[in-house]
Amino acid sequence: KLFFNKKLFKAKKFDYILGVDLRYVSSYSLFSYQPNVDVFVLPAAPLPANSAQFKLDFYTGFQIDNFRLYLKAENLDYFWSDQTNLQQIGYPVLPMTIRIGLTWDFFN
Repeated sequence: KLFFNKKLFKAKKFDYILGVDLRYVSSYSLFSYQPNVDVFVLPAAPLPANSAQFKLDFYTGFQIDNFRLYLKAENLDYFWSDQTNLQQIGYPVLPMTIRIGLTWDFFN
């Protein structure tokens, strides 16, 4: 995780963060999920292992007093990774997702 966090402007009330999450996932064999008994099972027939890959997320946000806003783009690696990789049998790798959050704390 690499990030830059800084309080900006003279009053130092604008707190800003910018960062990336970088992960490495080595190759792995796939499991099968059996929802009726809620277990993961190794398949009877050997399947090819997923290839190793880098995972990348980007996030940014700011805070002014009680107001906070953030934006996170997850799974940016989806654009250049092998999209035939699976999380587990029958479940593809998640595509890019954008999360936006807003909070406002009210006090008397």
